[in-house]
Amino acid sequence: ASANGANGANCANGANLPNGANGAGTGGALASGARSTLTSEEMPDAAAVGRWWRVCGAGDVVVREEEFLISAELRRIRPGSWVQQAAPARRIVHGPATGLIRLPVLPSGWVTSDARVV
Repeated sequence: ASANGANGANCANGANLPNGANGAGTGGALASGARSTLTSEEMPDAAAVGRWWRVCGAGDVVVREEEFLISAELRRIRPGSWVQQAAPARRIVHGPATGLIRLPVLPSGWVTSDARVV
């Protein structure tokens, strides 16, 4: 499953970020200890705070407590549901998930909006 931006984006197999990237949305898990080495960078071209995203695909999107993929699962969002972006997206720049794009959502949590590179 994945999320799609509300501004004219159609429901494809991926998320339409403001820069046009597409990808999967459920993320995965990192090896134990990966959290201490995980670094990320803010994506200024994906800073559409307040933007609405629609969950597309066959499966649920996992919402995690923190940006890290090994953080606690808060909830799952079903396909067809909408989530609102809480802050700028971040791209993981080090480790096994390098390139993965994480999106903070309201009321709390993080989802994977682009996992094509992993």
